[in-house]
Amino acid sequence: MPASMEYFPASNNKSWSHIQRVIAECDYYVLILAGMYGSIDPETGLSFTEREFRYAREIGVPTIAFLHATPDSLPYIHHDDDAKLQAFYKYVKDETLCKFWSNSGELASKATTSLVKLISDNPRSGWVKANGILLGDKTHPVSRFLESNILPLLSQPYRENVEAHVAYSETGDPESLRVVDEVSYKCRSVGGSIDKAITWSFEAGEYQEMRSISIKIKKPTTGEEEVILHKEDFKDVEPEAGFSFRHEVSNDLNVDNLLVTIKADYIITFNHFVSWEMPKLTNGFALTITYTGHLNIFHMPYLISYKDNKITRWNGFFSCKFFTCVLPNEGLGWQFFKEG
Repeated sequence: MPASMEYFPASNNKSWSHIQRVIAECDYYVLILAGMYGSIDPETGLSFTEREFRYAREIGVPTIAFLHATPDSLPYIHHDDDAKLQAFYKYVKDETLCKFWSNSGELASKATTSLVKLISDNPRSGWVKANGILLGDKTHPVSRFLESNILPLLSQPYRENVEAHVAYSETGDPESLRVVDEVSYKCRSVGGSIDKAITWSFEAGEYQEMRSISIKIKKPTTGEEEVILHKEDFKDVEPEAGFSFRHEVSNDLNVDNLLVTIKADYIITFNHFVSWEMPKLTNGFALTITYTGHLNIFHMPYLISYKDNKITRWNGFFSCKFFTCVLPNEGLGWQFFKEG
């Protein structure tokens, strides 16, 4: 349940003691800064926002800050006291975990994932107190829902900045298409571990021929790239039986922000409905599909947050970007059909 100054009664707007009580009851303090320093507290000369932030830090409330990457570029009407704002920016960067944003979509995306990690690393009682319903009454439906659905999800490693490029081309057979796709994502750590399993699968009858698959990683510490697997021999694989591939990265690659890139080359039936689902909680997903111009594409997203996306399409090109978290088993489906 959010608590911010605009929710306070008018009589309490400038009551510091009231603000202190509200902050003390909060589980987390989230600061969002752009170009405005804010209303000044006459008692200290600081903005109420800065004084709130300092107080939250003082009493040990976990804090996180989202700072505009280039506040100087914002229009003049979105500025007030640049000197004090710059000093506040510096203080925040020195004191707490910061994320930088340039637009509302990026802010929403980073806030979603960062809050998941903040909550996971700093569990708090919540507005429904843990010593009451959540922990005291295990039979309460709220408690059961949180324990069964939310807590397991927040405690698992997740993926970030998934980018998929899928290229379709003709094979000479009007009933089939060649597909070359490349998917990259960052492995984000929770509890000191990333999801080390890399998986790829087709259901029975979903493809005609598997040609190659390769996996490349990039270490965030050194920027060093390495191909850790390349396979071209699939003679023992029968399309009728489906195809399942799994590779687990070694323990020395168990590092936050490890970049994984999977590239695959295969043949599918022309009218096959393709379904891509996220196996893990995913923050930010971008898909680009290119195909021959005489085809048309039908797409069907199955996501809770479908409205938070951007679709671009023209002849032979389709792209879709999701700016919020994609839950496990959510994704996007598509199918080609011939015009006329």
